[in-house]
Parts: sequence; structure tokens; C-alpha cells
Amino acid sequence: TSTPDVSFDPVNANKFVATAGSYAAVGTISGTSITMGTQVAFAPGSTDGYSGVAFNPGTSNFVVAYTDISNSYYATVRVGTISGTTITYGNTHIARSSNSGRHKIAFDGSGSGKFVLTFTDGWQQTISAVAGTVSGTSITTGTEVSVLTGSNTEYDLAVDLYSSNSFVVIGPEGATGAQVRAGTITLGTKITIPTGSYSGYQNAVDFNPHVAGEFLAVHRGQINTGRYPVAVIGTVSGNSVSIGSVFNIVNTSGSNSYAQASQTGYADVAFDPNVAGNFITILRMD
Repeated sequence: TSTPDVSFDPVNANKFVATAGSYAAVGTISGTSITMGTQVAFAPGSTDGYSGVAFNPGTSNFVVAYTDISNSYYATVRVGTISGTTITYGNTHIARSSNSGRHKIAFDGSGSGKFVLTFTDGWQQTISAVAGTVSGTSITTGTEVSVLTGSNTEYDLAVDLYSSNSFVVIGPEGATGAQVRAGTITLGTKITIPTGSYSGYQNAVDFNPHVAGEFLAVHRGQINTGRYPVAVIGTVSGNSVSIGSVFNIVNTSGSNSYAQASQTGYADVAFDPNVAGNFITILRMD
């Protein structure tokens, strides 16, 4: 199984990098058309398919994070640079010297090259995070910190672009607010989103680009006898998290429902950067 990821170039309009498996390629948008450049391998061998990619703000450099199966399944990152539709890579950097998977990466909004990288352990029982910094095509990372424990294969990560340090991770245990500073991470108190047993899977989260510290989390909740998508607004202040009331995306009365079937898989959510308050969520429903 391979889960693709994509990140837009903040310097060159209408360009993005997409990753899947062990490869990355540059895409260009023209109107409603997309053209793709030649795919270039970022890993010397195979990966677990759950790579993450993010551009360093203000540059045409991106960082890709992946599991290097050829090197004992270590968590590995490297810088890529695009020129036109060509990709060149810097040296690899090991972020975790043990079995890892399901990588996600996000830069803060300070423009200082700082990012947070999250991943699961080999048994997918713990989500951990490291802080990293990019300088040119070189990467340094700090000490690994455990964020959530339990069966956390379906989690998500988002960074508040209004803050140079705040990020949020959502997983089956709930939501955890945190800060990333000077190569170290200080975690806040974990809180639970009250959506019932067997809930908290197929998670997605995004920060509101129009309101500092505000995020929207979407996941599968347990409602009566069904498992349906729910949403909740949260706020991060420093490394503390608070959440509002849970909104049922599905109308359980059976009338005028937004979605009429159980959620069984993938979820994603994104705010509209141009229109305050607008967002879109994508869910797999059966």
C-alpha cells in the first residue's frame, strides 16, 4: 500500500511536488490541466509507502520523510530542490535509528527552516515527534519525544502558521497540543474528543489560516450503532489544547443528512485560504 502526499511550491506559482512509494515528481497546473515531470527516486530501495513531503517556506526546497527499508527501516529525511520540473536531492539524514513508519512533516511559518516530523514505531503503537531544521540542503534533528500511545496508525499532523512553534497531532487517543523550539519539543496535556468507543480513527486536522490557533479536526465517531464522521473546532494556546462541541457530519435522524453511510476509511480536511470560514472535507463512506 502506498499513500501519496503533495506540497505546493511557495515560490513558483502553480508548481507542486507529489510523492508516492519511493519517488517524487514535480507537477505544473495550467488552468484545469496538470503536467508531471519525470519521477525521481528519493530512497535507494523500497519504502513502506507512507512518505511525507513539505516545502520549506520561501524556498524551492522541500523535505521528504520516509522509511528506508534498505537501512533497517530507519526514519530518514532529505532535502529536494526543484528547478523547472527537475528534482535534485541532498544527502540523507537519519531522524530515528530504529524501525519507524507512517511519516508526516510540516514546517512552521517563521521562515527559519524549522519543521516537525512525526512517525509511528515499528509496531505502530506510538506516535513520536522530532524537531528539525533545514540549512541549505542539510538537515539536523533533535531528540525524539513520544506524543501519543496506543494503536495510532491513522493520525494526522498540522502546524499553526501564525505561530513559529505550535502544532497539533490528532490520533485515536484524542488530540495533543505541543510546541517545537530550538530542536526540542515540549508537549501539552493530552485531551480526549468525546465521540464514543471505537471512535477516533481516520483522523484529519488543519489549522484555520484566518484565525490564529484555531484548528478543525475530523474523524470517525461512534454514534448510536453506526460509525460516522464527526468534526470539532479546537484551539491551541502555547502547548494547551481546548475543543468545542462535537458536530455530527452525518444527521443521525435520517433526514437531510450530509452523509448517509458509515465511514470506513480515508479522511482529509482543508481550509480555504482565500475565504474565511470555508473548508472542505473528504471522507470514504460505505
